[in-house]
Amino acid sequence: MQTPLRLIVESHENENCLESIKVPTTWPSSGFCTRKTPSCILLKPDKSIAEFGYKADFQFSKNESLPERKRPKDWKDWNFFRSFKMRLYTGEELTVDTPMEAAKNKHLPAVEVLAKTIEYLKAEAIKKLRADGCVYSEKVTKWVITAPAIWNDSAKHVMQEAAEKVII
Repeated sequence: MQTPLRLIVESHENENCLESIKVPTTWPSSGFCTRKTPSCILLKPDKSIAEFGYKADFQFSKNESLPERKRPKDWKDWNFFRSFKMRLYTGEELTVDTPMEAAKNKHLPAVEVLAKTIEYLKAEAIKKLRADGCVYSEKVTKWVITAPAIWNDSAKHVMQEAAEKVII
């Protein structure tokens, strides 16, 4: 999955808009970095984000392979979603309450899974900006989330609702 999140940093000193667009370009994965990351997210029982992308896939697989006594005590209450973004491509009519299937036959509403993903991507973008020495200001930041043209209107609407839960 190539991240659909773009962060545009307005600069009154910079007339070239393209120079002010910041995009995460690498994702850590088992000792190497890639330009894409899978749409995987691991949520703790309180619905906070444990990991995203390759790290989520690795942590889920690792904990599943451990004997039960070595897993986190509340492991049965964690939610792991893999390739959830593909659900938006199916053409089915979606609502914010459409259940997204997690591992172990668990479910959460689509808007929650997508909002958590956007929340993670936003935090990573801000962290990257700060690491690059940019001053992040919410007042002058415009967040843009792209939606592929092949998504139907209901999928776009669910993504918009998820973004509004996080960005606004």
